[in-house]
Formats: sequence, structure tokens, C-alpha cells
Amino acid sequence: MSTENFAEPSEHVAAEQIPDGNSGALVERNPGVPQSDAIPSRPYSAPQHNPDELQEGLSRALAATHHTSAVTALTVSSDSKWVASGSEDASVIICDTADQTPTYTLTSHRDVVCSLAFAPDAMRLASGAEDGTLIVWDVVGGSQIFSLNAHAACIRTILWSPDGTRLLSGSDDSTIRVWDAVTFHNVHELVGHTAMILYMGFSPDGLRLASCSADYTCRLWDFPSFSLHQKLKGHDGVVWSAAFDPLSQRLATACDDGSVFVWSVETGKLLLMLQHHQAPVWAVEFSQDGKELLSASSDATVIICDSYNGEHLLSLDDHDGAVTSASFSPRGKYIASWSADELVRLWKRRDGSCVVRFNEHSDKLTHVAFSPDGATLSSGSEDGTICIRPVQLRM
Repeated sequence: MSTENFAEPSEHVAAEQIPDGNSGALVERNPGVPQSDAIPSRPYSAPQHNPDELQEGLSRALAATHHTSAVTALTVSSDSKWVASGSEDASVIICDTADQTPTYTLTSHRDVVCSLAFAPDAMRLASGAEDGTLIVWDVVGGSQIFSLNAHAACIRTILWSPDGTRLLSGSDDSTIRVWDAVTFHNVHELVGHTAMILYMGFSPDGLRLASCSADYTCRLWDFPSFSLHQKLKGHDGVVWSAAFDPLSQRLATACDDGSVFVWSVETGKLLLMLQHHQAPVWAVEFSQDGKELLSASSDATVIICDSYNGEHLLSLDDHDGAVTSASFSPRGKYIASWSADELVRLWKRRDGSCVVRFNEHSDKLTHVAFSPDGATLSSGSEDGTICIRPVQLRM
């Protein structure tokens, strides 16, 4: 029997308050776990697992690390060595995935930690807080490198440029600020959005930056000039996230109105308008060959379609709550998804069958992240714990 490591890097943005898709007003929701009127909430009870079923896909968590309050941000370094988590208790914990134990607990923040990002070389970690502060840490030594009062409102998303020379922060104040990664001087301010910044991501070729906002738009910016390249308008709701195709030629956007749009990166032309979902769409991702596109929605489904003509190919509908994230495995044989029903699911891409369901925390999941090398899966919970698991699927 052969073995495939299953993993896909994933970025998550924590949100204690997010805009209602109809009124635009801020409403309280669980950090990182979007809800929908279409999926009623229910009292939490820890899921029961069949040990044999769990071992089919992954080993039980080797360790659990504790914050004193809910986990609000989670990220994995590019070399897969480090997992970092942020919490409502204002702390950041860095864990070494080799022994699944906390290496440092960082306590300089004075408010909820809403976003985290490792530098491309995995030597530095940036953290953004509800009060607008941005801190850069030395990962190896656990020391604070620099602290900034970067914004007047929550820093909801952080991103390093692919070359590591710039650090970007996106805020509820509707701005994106660009910082020199050596001097930490503010070298650019990207203005134009009129509501909170919810997502930022660079294209695979490193030439474009996409930003998504509660103002119903996505913008494309040139790098390294950061001049506006395209303004993508057409959604009738909050644009939660976006994804570039592997060739950096197309961009998919996920919207609160239940739609997924596919755009030309060069011209800004709308290429596809997909209406497969019946509720807000939170995440989109292209397959490794760019031929397929998956989307995760509050209608409790993950849908895979042809990314060129929009043909519906597969529905994954075993979830009992809003599906907040999903991703392909590196070889494209598996799909991972996690949901407001408190479970992570691993699926066979071939037939859509569910391989395993799990949640080893004592409360609801807030974040799940796969390491780039496929060796571990990390999760954070409202109970303040972070679990790190070895991951293998047997064929």
C-alpha cells in the first residue's frame, strides 16, 4: 500500500465582527467561523469518533497547546517547521512541529490577535491586533523586532511580499499599508476601498496583489509599484476571498451573495459568473493544473466545477453547517474542508466520498491549517487549544 501525504497551505483571517451581507452592519460571530441564516446554530457537544476511522487518515494529535481564550488566528511557516497561533487573550504561541510543543509564548499585544503571517524565509512572524498594532517577531529567538501603531482599527489580514522585502497590513479602516521589511517605514498606502479589508494575496508569479473588501469589490495592484491595475466590480455582496490560478492569468472571487466570479487578471474582464451555491461563499481555490475550481459555502456544501466553462462536476455535501474553508491536496487526489458543524472532513476527489471526520478539541473549531510539506495538520479551537497532528492517507 502506498502512502500520500495530504496537505495544502491555508490562510485564515480571524473576525470577531464582520459585516452583515444585507445591511453592511457589523455583527458578532465566532472568530473565523462564518454563520448563515440558512444553517441554524446548535448547542455544541464534542463529536464522537470511531478510533479505526480516525486512524484511516491521520494519527491522533500528539500535543495540545493552550491559550487562555479562543484561538483567533493560525498559520504555518513555509518550511513547515513552525505553527503560530493568536488568541483572544492577546497572546501569540509559536510551536515547533517536530516535537509538537510550544517554543515561545509572546505577550506584547494588548488586544485580540486577529492575523498572523510568517515571512517567506520563516525567520520572522508578523502579528496584527484588534487595536491596530502590528508586531514583528524573531521566530528563532522569540524576541520582538519591531512594534507599530499601524492602523486606527483592527488589522484583519497580514501578508509578506514573495521576496520578503515588504510587509502588508489590511485593516478595518479600509486601507492597506505597505511597510519596508527592514526599516519598517511606511512606503505605500493603498487607498480606494471604502470598507474593511478582508483578504490579500499575491499571484504565483509575484506580479499582482489581490485585495478583497466589504465594499463589494476586489482590486488588483501591480507589484512592486503598488499602482492600481484593475478594479473588479460586479458582486452584490461582501467579497470574502480570492484565488489566482497557477498561471496567474485568472482570479476567482468568493462573495456573500452566493456567487463565484472568475476574472481575467490582465484585462479585468469577467470570464465566468457561477451561481452554484444558495448561501454566502467563503473560500475558493483552483486545482494544481488550473482546470478545476472549488468553492466552500454556508449552504453546507463544497462544489467543484470546471474552471473554464463552469460545468458542475462534484458536490461534497456531508457537512451539517457552513463550510468555511476547503482545499485540494498537492496531488489533487483529496480535498479537505472544515465547517461550523465542528468537524474537519477529508474527501476522495475521485468520487466525493468522505474518508474521515474529526475534531479532537473540547469546543468548536476556529481554524485549520495544513503544512506545506504535507506532514502535519494543525487546528485551533474556541477552547484555546492548538492541536498538531501527523497526517497520512493510505491508498
